[in-house]
Amino acid sequence: MNAQLHPLELNPATGEPFLHLPGKEGLVLTPPRMTDVDAMVEVFNDERIYYWLTGTPFPYTKDNAIWWLALKLVDACPVSIIREVKPDGSDVLVGGIDFTLAQRAVELDGTAWTAELLGPDPKPQRHAENPDIWTVGYYVAPAYHGRGIMSVAFKTVLEQWGIPRMGIRKLRVSALTGNEGSVRVFEKNGLKLYKTWPEDTISVRGTRMSGVHIYEATY
Repeated sequence: MNAQLHPLELNPATGEPFLHLPGKEGLVLTPPRMTDVDAMVEVFNDERIYYWLTGTPFPYTKDNAIWWLALKLVDACPVSIIREVKPDGSDVLVGGIDFTLAQRAVELDGTAWTAELLGPDPKPQRHAENPDIWTVGYYVAPAYHGRGIMSVAFKTVLEQWGIPRMGIRKLRVSALTGNEGSVRVFEKNGLKLYKTWPEDTISVRGTRMSGVHIYEATY
């Protein structure tokens, strides 16, 4: 096994890296693919998804998906798309998860950092005495809601790649007030409520003002 890829496995037919989701038979994490465009457009235009997302445009177009899929995220986990592998070997997009450096003021509150200081292309510093603050973004297609998939994906990516390979030591994540699904994911993974920003804290797509729950953990 390639030590640089551990704990990822390689698909023998395609050479694509993947990671099993423990306890979720048939579900794996793989890299994004340009063939994900149509599935992403469908998911991100579903009100059950976009209502809770603060940084995703709506309506979500093919151009939006192509732009995101073309991004090369530095210091990111190479497998970020959750897929269900069917008995015939085909697969379908289930969701996605990315741990990234925090840049928003609501997540950086209480630290020496500001979004302005981080700049447009922040680099991890990984100082033990003053660790970077990381955050997470994720989604699950509505047909797969209620199965505990994201709780397992969160734990798997964080423990098997985020902490040992990305150097995550401090995590601060956010969810709009009312998003109980995300709160359950955070709490199942041991994060504690740091603070709740009140209503009118942020504007979502320029129209809806909302409060925000902030959860955090240190590793």
